[in-house]
Amino acid sequence: MASVVCVFALFENGQAGPRWQDTGVEYNHLAARARLLADALNAQRLEADGHREQLGWYDQLDPETAVADAEAEAARLERHLDEQRNALEVAKADVKRLRLLTWARLYLPAYIASESVRNSGTAYRKAVAALAGTAARVTAVEAERSRAVTAVAEKRDEVDRHQQFDKTAVVARLGELDADIASATLEYEAFEAKAMILDGKLAPVVSSLLKATHERDDLQDKIDLARGYVAGLDDARDGAARYRIHQAAERDLGNGKPGRFITQNRGNLDRLERDVKKLEHRVRDIVRQDELQTDVRKLVVDGSNLCHAGPEMIGLFALRALRPHLVEGRNVQVIFDATITRVLGKDEQTLQSDLPDVEVHVADSRTNADKLILRLVDEPGAYVLSNDKYRDYPEMKDVVEAKRINVEIIGNRAIVDDLGIDLTFTRVR
Repeated sequence: MASVVCVFALFENGQAGPRWQDTGVEYNHLAARARLLADALNAQRLEADGHREQLGWYDQLDPETAVADAEAEAARLERHLDEQRNALEVAKADVKRLRLLTWARLYLPAYIASESVRNSGTAYRKAVAALAGTAARVTAVEAERSRAVTAVAEKRDEVDRHQQFDKTAVVARLGELDADIASATLEYEAFEAKAMILDGKLAPVVSSLLKATHERDDLQDKIDLARGYVAGLDDARDGAARYRIHQAAERDLGNGKPGRFITQNRGNLDRLERDVKKLEHRVRDIVRQDELQTDVRKLVVDGSNLCHAGPEMIGLFALRALRPHLVEGRNVQVIFDATITRVLGKDEQTLQSDLPDVEVHVADSRTNADKLILRLVDEPGAYVLSNDKYRDYPEMKDVVEAKRINVEIIGNRAIVDDLGIDLTFTRVR
């Protein structure tokens, strides 16, 4: 079984995000968000680098000398080309002259031919080689001259761009980008730290999940294979065929009786299936808890529900202890049934003073507080804090399942696992 490792990093190419290496599934819900932040940050860095490159080009280019230098080089190459063309004409004349001498050598007796005629063959070959070399140099210089002429035109265009370049605007934009990059880098690093913490929470659970999944799938494959062997035994024509099937079952299953293998392992497969579902549920719980840490912007608290610890009425003790933890970065509304004023002997104003920093509302006697609570959380970022399952509202089942955060009050302890709250309170007025 391969080890399961989750890695999370911002790479130079902007690819980032946690991924379990032996599976294509991203269990860390922060991965996609991390990639968006990384992509945006790298896009800003690329733009900033482009502006810096432009500024470097602008400062290095001297428009007064750039074109003049290019023109001077083009003029030098033009002169050099004229020289090479003249040399080419001289080389052509030498070849022509020596060709005539070689003809004379063929028709004049050796004793009356001059030394130049006698050596004309060697001289002719050297002249032809010199002509080829001069022609090659002419071609090379022509190419250089052509490039130099093009460079002059390019330098003139570059000088025009230099004159139109708004350095002030580019410097200002670069300053904005540098500030944005600094801010985005801090945001990304903070986000990356949160993702790494979530990875640490997920790692042991996901490792167990993958192990159980692999074991379940492997056992399911073997049971399917055993069923095939059972069918083969039923269809076997003779004892020899059945013997071969038993041998194959022993080899592949470790049990030569496939029917017995199925019976012995059916319970194991059910157990592994339950383990996989439990671990999947645990992964979802960990991810949900992490999501809620940042996604909950509004909490609608079922105040009357939190005044009870099971059947026992405990009043505001738990609510008062939970309040400072619930209001951290959140808007909190506490909704009470109309009966609360009679049960606690406190009017709405007194309840508000007992629960500062939150909005307290006592439902009208004609208003169903539970229905009101569910309506108040039907918006993005809003959740209800209650251990009530709201079974009287099946039409709002989706809202209840997605938006309800459970709170457990046991003795003098209040636990809101989804928000990472676990505290002990006293029952002293």
